Amino acid sequence: MKTPSQTLLLALAVCLTPLIAEEPEAFNPVGLMLTWQRDPTTTMTIDWQRRAEELYRPAQIHYRLRGEQAPWIVVEADRFDFPYSTRKIDRVELTGLHPGTEYEFRGDADSPVFYFRTAPAKLEGRLRLAVGGDMRHRQSRMESINRVAMAEEPDIIYLGGDYAYADGREDRLYRWYEYFDAKRNSLIAPDGRVTPVVGAIGNHEVRGGYAWGRMVNDAARLEFAPYFYALFAFPGLPGYGVLDFGDYLSLIVLDSDHTNPIPGTQTDWLRATLAARTRVTHVLPTYHVPAYPSHRAFDDRAATLVRENWPPLFDEFGIRLAFEHHDHLYKRTHPIRNNRVDPNGVVYMGDGAWGVWTRDPHPVDQTWYLAEAENTLHVIMLDLYPDRQELYVLNPDGERIDEYVIHLDRPAPVEEQFIGLRPDSPPPPAATRPVPAPKETPAEEAAAAVVPDALPPGAGQLVLSPEQVTLESGEGDAGLLLSLQETIGDPRAGTAGRPTEGWRPSWRFDDYPVSAIIDLKTPHHLTHLYFFDANNDGIIRFEAEISGEWQQIAEDDQKLFNRWVGHDINVTTQRIRFTAESRVIPNEIILYGTPAE
Repeated sequence: MKTPSQTLLLALAVCLTPLIAEEPEAFNPVGLMLTWQRDPTTTMTIDWQRRAEELYRPAQIHYRLRGEQAPWIVVEADRFDFPYSTRKIDRVELTGLHPGTEYEFRGDADSPVFYFRTAPAKLEGRLRLAVGGDMRHRQSRMESINRVAMAEEPDIIYLGGDYAYADGREDRLYRWYEYFDAKRNSLIAPDGRVTPVVGAIGNHEVRGGYAWGRMVNDAARLEFAPYFYALFAFPGLPGYGVLDFGDYLSLIVLDSDHTNPIPGTQTDWLRATLAARTRVTHVLPTYHVPAYPSHRAFDDRAATLVRENWPPLFDEFGIRLAFEHHDHLYKRTHPIRNNRVDPNGVVYMGDGAWGVWTRDPHPVDQTWYLAEAENTLHVIMLDLYPDRQELYVLNPDGERIDEYVIHLDRPAPVEEQFIGLRPDSPPPPAATRPVPAPKETPAEEAAAAVVPDALPPGAGQLVLSPEQVTLESGEGDAGLLLSLQETIGDPRAGTAGRPTEGWRPSWRFDDYPVSAIIDLKTPHHLTHLYFFDANNDGIIRFEAEISGEWQQIAEDDQKLFNRWVGHDINVTTQRIRFTAESRVIPNEIILYGTPAE
């Protein structure tokens, strides 16, 4: 017979048992990444992310041939930090695998089971790649393209940078969490198949975006791009590399001036890498900044560096197709050789719009190198065969918006009026394309539609001038914050246009924050504040001077990209201070109010 004390202890144990035994949700990995570091036909690298509360579990990965009931093979993993996070990454490289074979794997006996397929030893049928870049402005947009891509059952996902838009910053850790959450939700097949990812670095993996002489060694690269080098086992340091799939495919991943300068060591490496692969059937370079931009200026600094250094090598070694990103729309160029349209040249595809807010392209009929360009999210599907490369492009609805075939044994078909076009060529009359029928504009994009120039300001809208802006800290012309006041239209009424110029104080990360003061000349009662978010990135603040002190009236993280963003304010002041925490600054500021009595 139990004593009262024993009975009480037993009751407490029964009540507490569920609390003690409660564990994270089935140990489904909070993040999962597969890639290769070496031979894709016989290896696979697995990154299994663990929450802080899971770290008592051993750093292991279990695997075996799929479909067999053989004992699991247990491999010890390297456990290392997820930057700025309480998570850890368990990484293992499986070796000695069979080509073209499916293996299942799990984190431990309590976790879900996933599987992968190694690459074939020879290309005898079709190998399918899903290609894109610029992925997570909104998780929902990224997931929509993820699902379109996975419905095509790719063998490889080949990406060109700008994954989570975290810029190497600790305060943007949550963006990587969202990125991996999107992958888990929509980039794993319903039957558990995980497609390996091979990816290049982009400017939004790096604090400050570009090398700017700061990347003097590998330690500096790890400092300025901590997430990329921790989360992407390939290419690893220094930030570029090549993966060889037998003698049929080489994926060449390049760094377009983000943690490695383009001229010099990297370009020398590229020359040697291409020279050693002249007998490989498919050689596919990818990188972030486009040599032939579809939205940005042709003479953009990074684009010019890419164009002057890498396409000459592509021409010399017979490359037929290269992928580039960064401009946030879909583009395909004519084949280009020696910086002119040539049937024996390279087709440049991509321009990065997997999950971002998209942009308007240069007019195709006025841009000598563009064959196709469209303001749309997309994924490029590339089917490789022994004698050709077949491409088709899908929008978020899964509709084909472009198709193209490159036969490796013959020049590309190019209409005669395009052959020989180059930077100083006028567009030929026959180059004019028909204007496509307008598509229905989603409500979330309506506010960004371009409207005719020279629209008048709206009711209550203050018409200020650049002379009313005083630079408080930083460099450049802060007056550009107010450069279109009389012609931009009325953002509160939804009739404002899209400003294309703005204050650019510095490209150096350490020069921020910057600030400027807007003087209204007399006290005003202000009711609304609008600005044009051209960046989708970065904290900005507005303060009003009240009784000699600055008081914050609005703050924004600029998440909407190419949109007018409004804040209701209710303040009487003569001076407004604007502060940008980093080098992402709105293109125009509009204030509404009336003079104070």
